[in-house]
Amino acid sequence: ELARSYFERALETITGRNPTLEALTLSRLIGNLMTIGDHETALTYVERNQKLLADSPDRETRIWQKLVLAEIYSDRRSALRDLSLAEKLCTEALGETELIEDKLQRRSLKNELADLYVEIGRYDKAIPILELIVSEQKENTDKFRLANALLTLSEAYRKAGRLRDARSAIDRTRPFVLEQTDFFLAGRFHYHTASLLKAEGLYEDAINEYEKVLSLLERIRANIRGQSKVGIAGAYEFIYEEAIGAYYALYQKASEPSKILLSTKALAVSESNRARQYRESLSTMFLREGAGGVQVDLLRRERSLITRKQALLNRLTKPQSEGEKKL
Repeated sequence: ELARSYFERALETITGRNPTLEALTLSRLIGNLMTIGDHETALTYVERNQKLLADSPDRETRIWQKLVLAEIYSDRRSALRDLSLAEKLCTEALGETELIEDKLQRRSLKNELADLYVEIGRYDKAIPILELIVSEQKENTDKFRLANALLTLSEAYRKAGRLRDARSAIDRTRPFVLEQTDFFLAGRFHYHTASLLKAEGLYEDAINEYEKVLSLLERIRANIRGQSKVGIAGAYEFIYEEAIGAYYALYQKASEPSKILLSTKALAVSESNRARQYRESLSTMFLREGAGGVQVDLLRRERSLITRKQALLNRLTKPQSEGEKKL
């Protein structure tokens, strides 16, 4: 929320004065809004940025704007979700991407396109792009990028029913993940491993992997505040649902004594998550509505004055010392 207020203030200052800086600020603001899940506002800024860049010779930036639009229309959290429109934007972006001369920039754009194709269910289009990216990526240059491409490829294979290929991609990713300390990469690896194990019918192993993902999510949620917490929690809500689904699948095959333990664990995951959802949505409601649209710096000033006022009241209500009585 604080970052958003600064971006909006910067935007007010430079609008109409410096188109390049205005477009850059809009892009940063759009990214912030996507993080917190405010797709409707993000869409208005994307459309504004597209008009600003319509006559720009910067093809890469125009393509990225189309991809951001496609992300808004494909995001499962978005009330604007429209997969056919997202696919149309992806197709347009793919055609323009082929004209990009810079190999790294073209590969980066195609990687984003592949992610979007997976999101909208076009695995037939995502898999060839990802296979090409993986084959072109030298393993000793950018292991982080290669690992993420392999994880997306494993997801596309799994959702297309190619479980053996998905397992091969996951196994290729494992050494890179062990070398990295990145939370996001580790979380993706454990999640895609869990999803694959679940698809293979290995529910107990899948649950172990889901628990690792949930542990990472809890650590992330503990370190963020306000609307960002709700946005990120909403983005990964489906992981809790999948974990509970794995518990249920294992429950159906378990013995009677084991069923009690499994149902208890599944209920604990479900209820603790619902309790957090309630707390986070409630705190965000106060943050958004209770503030009445007042700027963040004014709210901080108000809190500071309230604290000082309370300190003065405390002094006035304390029993006076002998020295104070004489005065």
